Amino acid sequence: MPFLAVVSSGDIIVASCTYILCVVLIVVLGHRYRSATQHRPGHHWTDRLRLGELSRLSIIAGFVYFAYPTLFGLSEAPTLAYLAYTDETSIGTPFQLLFVIAFAVTIFSPIAGRAVLIPPIQACLMVGYSFLSLTAYLGVTVASMWPGFDVFLWLLIVAYIAEQITAAVSGSPPRDDLTREEPLIADAVRLVSLIPILLIYGYGLGRQLAIV
Repeated sequence: MPFLAVVSSGDIIVASCTYILCVVLIVVLGHRYRSATQHRPGHHWTDRLRLGELSRLSIIAGFVYFAYPTLFGLSEAPTLAYLAYTDETSIGTPFQLLFVIAFAVTIFSPIAGRAVLIPPIQACLMVGYSFLSLTAYLGVTVASMWPGFDVFLWLLIVAYIAEQITAAVSGSPPRDDLTREEPLIADAVRLVSLIPILLIYGYGLGRQLAIV
């Protein structure tokens, strides 16, 4: 399936629109919640952070779930729910450990340097985990999480453009840690910018299935 067909497919359009609506909802509610509890005793900033990050991870996971398998340029594939419960989709303990660490670092280590890189990495790991689960089920042993240099270059370009747009709407340089609160619009732009990153990365991975 060509990339333009993937982007214009009904599944991707519905998943993208739903994701954007969820982004607006959690960003607005998150900013209001932080403002209301900022000076209230008993509400430590780490509690607010964990709640906000978990909600973001949830909507990213939701996008991947509803965009699958079109995300990989496929029209049909076993559902992710089926892959999650079958013994034929084991992708190895090392990757599973990496997957868990990538999610835990945001929640339990919020002062990690260059935290702006964490959400795109987590999003790509979700896509990669889904892809490797599918290839394990299909018995494809030569597939990997490397999408190709051309796709990787496009990911860097899109990520750079997204950062520049975020910096422009926020009026300040990109944040270096998760303890600094971004303006509402900049926060939403950063989350929405994950859509093209997920689409490009997912399609790059899916190309491997077309040549095996």
